[in-house]
Amino acid sequence: MEHPDTPTPRIYVASLSDYNAGRLHGVWIDADQDADDLQANTDVMLAASDEPGPSTDWRDAADLYKAWAVKQEWCAKTFAEREDVPAWMKSGAPMVRFSRNWLASPALIQRWIDTYWRAHFPADLDLITAYWGWEKVSTWVTPDYFPVFPSDEQFTALVKATRAEKCHAFLWPSGYHYTRTFGKQADGSFTWDDRERFDRVAAPHAVVGPSGAVLSSPRSWLQGGETATMCPGDPWTIDWFNHIAPEICKPGGETAASGTTVEGEIKGRQNT
Repeated sequence: MEHPDTPTPRIYVASLSDYNAGRLHGVWIDADQDADDLQANTDVMLAASDEPGPSTDWRDAADLYKAWAVKQEWCAKTFAEREDVPAWMKSGAPMVRFSRNWLASPALIQRWIDTYWRAHFPADLDLITAYWGWEKVSTWVTPDYFPVFPSDEQFTALVKATRAEKCHAFLWPSGYHYTRTFGKQADGSFTWDDRERFDRVAAPHAVVGPSGAVLSSPRSWLQGGETATMCPGDPWTIDWFNHIAPEICKPGGETAASGTTVEGEIKGRQNT
């Protein structure tokens, strides 16, 4: 079930030949287009690569990831066999997503659960309650996530009350995105402007283009603002995620999603 404020879906396509050669070469493209347009965008990206090699597709990438994943500790057992995964998560619980508009009035969420969810679904069924817009500033605005919206106290109380109804809070940080600006005003200023801190702290760990300049792009959910992308395997980025995880747990978050960090040396951080 979805609610308003859904960002435009995007996917990342990349050259496997470049990856195998120790380079990152790829591009984010809008996913809400037909298969021919998706393929055309992918072909343009591949044509810009300087790496020769056999033609590859997503199946080769999947094989590459699987070969790495099965060697990791967390793949020693299947998901169903793992003792550290709760039963409700293994059961394939359904999920509902609430936007920031809902979070602004926590009582509305509680009312939906009481009057709709419990009225139409079994009492022993677990529900994953995903919250989009829980971040301090606005939906998917980073890196200052905390205190959560609408306040730590209100959010904690909401999670505690809904947990009694077998609900499990799911928060979704904004992947590897670092928000440089948000909410462009008529005079050209921004309601959130983090460029000075980004340049001072995060820029050395961000993805750059062929010229060496940090890649910064507008995003629909930033209302005229721009975001940069942090290098997934950079120790700074990993530490950033490692800090976010325990902070999410404090107000009651049980599950979270973000980008996937792959272990190993970063051969280069150039992107297109």
